[in-house]
Amino acid sequence: MNNPGTIRNRNCASFGARRFVYATLLGIAAGLAPVLPAGAVLPEPSNLLFGYITISNHLVSVDRTEVVIEARRTSNGVAMASYRIGSEPRFGEAYFLEIPVETAAVTRNTNAAVAGSVLYIALKDDSGDLALITYQVVERGRFQRLDIVLGSGADDNGLPDAWELAYFSTAGQDPNADPDGDRLNNFQEYLAGTNPTVSDGPGLEIAAAGGQVFVSFFARRAEGPGYAGRARYYSLEATTNLSVAPWQPVANFTNIFGNNQTVLYTISAPDAVPKMFRSRQTLE
Repeated sequence: MNNPGTIRNRNCASFGARRFVYATLLGIAAGLAPVLPAGAVLPEPSNLLFGYITISNHLVSVDRTEVVIEARRTSNGVAMASYRIGSEPRFGEAYFLEIPVETAAVTRNTNAAVAGSVLYIALKDDSGDLALITYQVVERGRFQRLDIVLGSGADDNGLPDAWELAYFSTAGQDPNADPDGDRLNNFQEYLAGTNPTVSDGPGLEIAAAGGQVFVSFFARRAEGPGYAGRARYYSLEATTNLSVAPWQPVANFTNIFGNNQTVLYTISAPDAVPKMFRSRQTLE
């Protein structure tokens, strides 16, 4: 018959051995673990955008190192993250854009976005911005594919894909549609340089004071996505009858180069017959 005391002693010895091994393993693990400075916090997982870029039916290849995709807080702000095509040979023709994200107000990484915020994804080259797309940061650690297609060959609706992407996040918009209800269709908004998703108003102001009439409008420069290499020109026109009288150009107020300036036409001696005015825009 076995001695119960012997069994108890054997179990105690076995437990003690396991405790010694456990303590030894803890010591090894502690030796391998990195030592963080007091108050240090591990970085939160970033968001990763990746995909391919096609311009005028041609896939952007690794030798197009002038092409850069970046994330911004504002449409024309500084980049908080960027990737230059061809900078990482292992990615080939794809781009990988890592966007730092934090859950609360940014206190540790000034380049990090806050979950729930809206950023701008800009595609640019040496000539400037080619496309601008809005991107909402939904959560941390998101891995998302975003292919970008732009250029005149992507669709045949008269609207540059870069302009459509900037305002609608997708190409192939109806040029005759008026999504903001301001009586200017998408093509007219593109010509005028106005936002097709926000009712901008007529853009032409007429005021009378001191026996004079003042006609003014803002002449926008052709800039931003969809306007590369283009220039905008304005002409002021007048008519006395919308039904039968043709629009006539106002002398010395035609082919005005748009350079973000206010154009003012003053009528010192108004005619007895009221006139109506409009500004006409062209892109060259």
